[in-house]
Amino acid sequence: MAGSNTRVPEIPRAVILTAHPDDYQAIRAHLTDLEEETHSQGTVYELGQLSATEQTWEVAITEVNAETCFFIRLKKP
Repeated sequence: MAGSNTRVPEIPRAVILTAHPDDYQAIRAHLTDLEEETHSQGTVYELGQLSATEQTWEVAITEVNAETCFFIRLKKP
């Protein structure tokens, strides 16, 4: 029907930042359809799908420097 307000359900999304390679690999092992992406500011991350009970999530993962994250957290109010 033209002009209907039918909404297409959006897929839930999550971003996971890890500070250790083992954690990154453990999370990565649960994702499918992985694609490497590069943000316009240079951050490289992987985007994949995580299937849970009757739900699929789009998940972005990247490994970050733990010291940098701690510093950023201290700087934010």
